[in-house]
Amino acid sequence: MVEYNRFSVGNFTVQEQVTTGNFVIYLIELILCFFVVLANFMFLIVLFKAELLHRNLRIILFSTCLANALYATSRYFITIPLIIAYLFNSEISSVTFCWAAKSFHHLVLGVPGLTFFFVILERCIASYHYQTYEKHSFYQSGYLLVTLQWLTSLFIVVINQVDVANQPRPYSRLPCQIEYSTSRCLFFAIGLFTGLNIIACILFWKMTKFNRKLYKQRSWKLKTLSETFQVSENVKSIKILNPLLIVVLISNLIAMFIVGLQATLYLLVRETPEAERAALTKQLSIQIVGRGSEASQSYDIVSAISKLVFCYAIRSHPILNRKWCQIFSAGRKSSVAPSFAAKDRNEESDIHFDSLKLIYKMVEYNRFSVGNFTVQEQVTTGNFVIYLIELILCFFVVLANFMFLIVLFKAELLHRNLRIILFSTCLANALYAISRYFITIPLIIAYLFNFEISSVTFCWAAKSFHHLFLGVTSFTFFFVILERCIASYYYKTYEKNSFYQCGFLLVGIQWSISLFLCVLNQVDVFNQPRPYTRLPCQIEYTTSRCLFFAIGLNLILNLIAVILFLRMTKFNITLYKQRNFKLQTLSETFQVSENVKSIKILNPLLIVVLISNLIALFIIGLQATLYLLVRETPEAERAELTKQLSIQIVGRGSEASQSYDIVSAISKLIFCYVIRSHPILYRKWQQIFSKGSVSVVPVVKKELNPKEESDIYFDSLKDMWEMRTKL
Repeated sequence: MVEYNRFSVGNFTVQEQVTTGNFVIYLIELILCFFVVLANFMFLIVLFKAELLHRNLRIILFSTCLANALYATSRYFITIPLIIAYLFNSEISSVTFCWAAKSFHHLVLGVPGLTFFFVILERCIASYHYQTYEKHSFYQSGYLLVTLQWLTSLFIVVINQVDVANQPRPYSRLPCQIEYSTSRCLFFAIGLFTGLNIIACILFWKMTKFNRKLYKQRSWKLKTLSETFQVSENVKSIKILNPLLIVVLISNLIAMFIVGLQATLYLLVRETPEAERAALTKQLSIQIVGRGSEASQSYDIVSAISKLVFCYAIRSHPILNRKWCQIFSAGRKSSVAPSFAAKDRNEESDIHFDSLKLIYKMVEYNRFSVGNFTVQEQVTTGNFVIYLIELILCFFVVLANFMFLIVLFKAELLHRNLRIILFSTCLANALYAISRYFITIPLIIAYLFNFEISSVTFCWAAKSFHHLFLGVTSFTFFFVILERCIASYYYKTYEKNSFYQCGFLLVGIQWSISLFLCVLNQVDVFNQPRPYTRLPCQIEYTTSRCLFFAIGLNLILNLIAVILFLRMTKFNITLYKQRNFKLQTLSETFQVSENVKSIKILNPLLIVVLISNLIALFIIGLQATLYLLVRETPEAERAELTKQLSIQIVGRGSEASQSYDIVSAISKLIFCYVIRSHPILYRKWQQIFSKGSVSVVPVVKKELNPKEESDIYFDSLKDMWEMRTKL
């Protein structure tokens, strides 16, 4: 009867309370917040090393960058539970957790909002004390201003929490959707920020006028070199404060408008009688803010963008820009000795650019070519786009597989051996996706900032773990089929004797084979020279021989698994048809029935694994062939060969072979979807992650040993069978 909107009251499911508009905004925000954290942490390094910039200004900017990074991090704690609520109709957070996350979020949000005022205040102190500012340093004033900045934000948060405790909420929402703030405190914060920004604008205008007048009169008014330098520094600072002023004022105006609108709506809803509230909230949701309050939620997007623009604005300062280039630009890492001869600098620049032109004429970058390439050139735009897509997919791979780890851990009715193998595979899938982050993030930073943050040791370790987890998942189909074959051929005693050691033994063999391949590969890598140099995380720490060996082993095991699957299917179906006169006990009948049911899940699993394995084997085989071809080609002929390879087959950045990572991530998501089709796992999924299902309280509270668990499983199957025979 009641359609959901952000202000309405009704019995809504978890999933209904997060609209599609909210979900899209959350995804955009997560991507923006990743870049906010990255950019601000890089500027923390720049500010820490920019010793030529006055310490007080560095302290305030350092404090603001730290607050920006913490703000973006706090948004992850708020948005991820809401994304999970939308996708899986399950609430994983609590009111206490979300209250703490939002309180911290409000604290670190208030600090950047006060930055403009305190930066202007510090520059005013530097301007009016220009005669002694450099001599006496005034270092205490920087720490004092930063302390006042954080205390002001903390004061607003504390007042807000005191006021929240005395105000009832007119409607209930998900914990991370509740606004732990009151309209009075929001209006107070808007008024305070507006007043401080107006004061800052007046001080900025007065300071600009004062410094320009003093700079024009420097010939006769400034007596010492220290005074001249300080006034010159103050004038330079105005250049950075001009764009910063525009950025802060525009973002503050938008923020105040959106927050003011939100506070007005909450106040309006709170003061409206309950009888009239339904009609009012319907009008509000349709005409002003959207069903999920998307209009007010857009403030988070504006806030994230303003924090990225803030980094770009402060980079326009000459000292910070030079330090940025020294740290993050590969072409400018060497420090240049100070010289006042413009002619020398021009000649040096001409030589530098002429050498670059010569290099570009000789060799164009591709994945197999040899040349003096910058860090940024070695990651193409195609590589960058694939890395971004992969990061998003890997996030969902980790999420889905960790959720299935919980499902498998609690699905006691599924036979333990099958649970152990599926649990092992889900764990390997999640760890595989995490290992991809350690490999791709350094390459994304290399593309964006022309800077390499990783090392050969780090990337070698990351890729070794990546190969280990990848090998485990590729052998899953064979070992699942093997476990089901054991259950089929030992159907008379499988339930009674349980064979619990069998599951651990199969998983041990699965991981041991993958580990053996990794060790064999690393031994072979040490004996093979690399024909070209690349970024540490681009280097393939594998050899063609080991790749071909792994491909052959995988093909053989998959072929054996298919044959075993066909034989097992035929055997179980024949046995099930003859159950009335061939099966003597109830235990045998149940085991055969369970084996036939398992075939239903193995059919789609067979298709998924075979298709993904065939694509993977084709791409890896192509990659191994190309590396072998490049290695065996003489150096004199290698340039022309690599040019043909990059243009005709794999792309300049080897994008065709890199697409395997996308296929692998998608196949791991489909794997979770396929095993969810098993009836027992599906029911357990519904019990845990669906709000409408009622969780069953187990009668036995103590921890079960294998025999007790088997007895409970057997008794439940017996009851089910008796009910079925009565029907």
